[in-house]
Amino acid sequence: MLCMLFQDYGLELYLYRTAYLVDLDHDQVGRVLKLDSITNGEAWRGMDALIFNTWHWWTHTGSAQPGRDWNQPAKSCMKETQPFFGLKYPAGTPMAWVVVNKVLRRMSKPVYFLDVTTLSQYRKDAHPEGYSGVMATDCSHWCLPGLPDTWNELLYAALSG
Repeated sequence: MLCMLFQDYGLELYLYRTAYLVDLDHDQVGRVLKLDSITNGEAWRGMDALIFNTWHWWTHTGSAQPGRDWNQPAKSCMKETQPFFGLKYPAGTPMAWVVVNKVLRRMSKPVYFLDVTTLSQYRKDAHPEGYSGVMATDCSHWCLPGLPDTWNELLYAALSG
């Protein structure tokens, strides 16, 4: 776990990176996610706030983001230099978004969901592929500076508001 101390503000910020929130066990069948166990969560016990970033898992479908998301079946994010313009996102709401919202509504502890789903979907132009000059298609990461800076501004507003 990485810790950054901001002494002037009395703030300690911890970064705990893990591929899975739940425990991963090795069984006879191979690696198994234990959905009912979060022993690694002991690392965050006592924290004032927890921020989970799961977007990468929602969109990770291999090397290309399907162009069908933008009503363009033969395309990926490759060479996209304009955001999606429209009132309704063509691909609709991701099923993972529906599941997360359903789970959050059932939780007894208060949870704030900073939903950047639609904002991010509209920015098909914000992937590094269109600007890097590298031929490998990378539609699951985002350009810096850019859309991640907007996420950070929204997160700051949510935390300080």
